Amino acid sequence: MIPTIQIAQIPVNCPYSTKSVNNYQRDGQMRIDGNGGSAPNYSPNGRGGPIADPRASESSESLHGTTGRTEYPKVNRADDFEQAGLLYRVMSEAERSRLVSNIAGHLSNAGTEIQKRQVRHFMAADSEYGTRVAEALGLAK
Repeated sequence: MIPTIQIAQIPVNCPYSTKSVNNYQRDGQMRIDGNGGSAPNYSPNGRGGPIADPRASESSESLHGTTGRTEYPKVNRADDFEQAGLLYRVMSEAERSRLVSNIAGHLSNAGTEIQKRQVRHFMAADSEYGTRVAEALGLAK
């Protein structure tokens, strides 16, 4: 069975009155609308893509407490970087050098703002890691 959202992408089935659906859905059967082109398919992306609309959240239901769906809290997110830092610290110096070289090589094609944003992620994982990537990109002060 083809999901309704995909059927609606075929022009004859398209509900033109609600054409402005903004989401990051890609691929699937019978995709005929350009599949989002080269636009990023993640959020937040800093490129003006769709953002979550708080009015579309599900209402809570009372149980022995409350339940509901919310965005992951932005505080206390150290765990997002802990494993990357641990991995970096168990690598040999040769492995670290190759990792930094590969990352900097690929990030060199990105804009400066993207490079700085990524370096902040590497710094959160391990300060040496972030510093080495920043230096390889020519961003170190």
